[in-house]
Amino acid sequence: MARSERPAKDIENLPKETRDIIKENVNYQGINASNVVEAVPKYNRARGEKVIKNKNNAWIVLGRDRPSTKVSGYGGHGGTQCASIDIVTGRMSSVKGGPKSDIFVAPNFKSDAARIYISQKTDIDKNFDLVEGGVGMSKAKSGIGIKADAVRIMAREGIKLVTQTDKYNSQGGKVKSTSGIDLIAGNDDSRQTVRSIKWTGLEKINFLQPLVKGDNLTEALTEVSKQIGDLATRFDQFCKAQMRYNTALQAHTHTVPPLPAVAIPSVELVPSFLLTNIQQFTNAIYTSWGQSKNLSAFRKDYLNEYGDRWICSRYNRTT
Repeated sequence: MARSERPAKDIENLPKETRDIIKENVNYQGINASNVVEAVPKYNRARGEKVIKNKNNAWIVLGRDRPSTKVSGYGGHGGTQCASIDIVTGRMSSVKGGPKSDIFVAPNFKSDAARIYISQKTDIDKNFDLVEGGVGMSKAKSGIGIKADAVRIMAREGIKLVTQTDKYNSQGGKVKSTSGIDLIAGNDDSRQTVRSIKWTGLEKINFLQPLVKGDNLTEALTEVSKQIGDLATRFDQFCKAQMRYNTALQAHTHTVPPLPAVAIPSVELVPSFLLTNIQQFTNAIYTSWGQSKNLSAFRKDYLNEYGDRWICSRYNRTT
């Protein structure tokens, strides 16, 4: 996690005469949430915008879609039905040297510190420079973007991420397909290998992998472990049957003509050979027993809701 590079009280970007006045008592500025003198850039306001601001670089701009300069967005292109609310704090926060009070600035979705941007019609993914992912790029539709160094969404009860709640989007277009939910760390969807989509015969590069459904995975792994267990049981039964056969074969005798004489066992069935053979089957049976025991522990720990390492989330679900 990156650390802050700036001091708690930064007056370097203020005019020199202002710095000289407040330098002696800078440590007392702003105590108990009182006023503090700090560098705040000037906003290059468009004619159709209503701006609410304070002296500490906090802004609310009511206008039309404008992600950057006055000519940007659908507002800059003269579009209608693109009302916007831009709530931003810390303009120029991340630029080298920090905010300066002697320049005019436009909205900057990269360098401004924190923002909630709401627009009736906008290209929200393009505005925030987001990758396409599996959901795709939203264009000329209503959008809300939330950006800061750290974003936390909290609820005292539940949080739902829900898609396709309505039959029509904000532009009156019919919603014809279900868009899912992408979780993309690092704003990078290019680290996945090429994945074949067999049912369409297509191949798509940078395909995000689908989330696993825990109940279905548990059911599948339970069936796999059951099949392995059944195989181990059959092998155990085979080994025991083979041992009984070997023991009977060792003691086998029969008469040979012309005299009623008794034939001795074959040289291959001498005790030393049979003992080695029996030891091998004994080891196999012991291994099979151990495997069955391990499978039982695996089911208990991983595939059981009350297991210590249950593979499903106890709280979070997906469709």
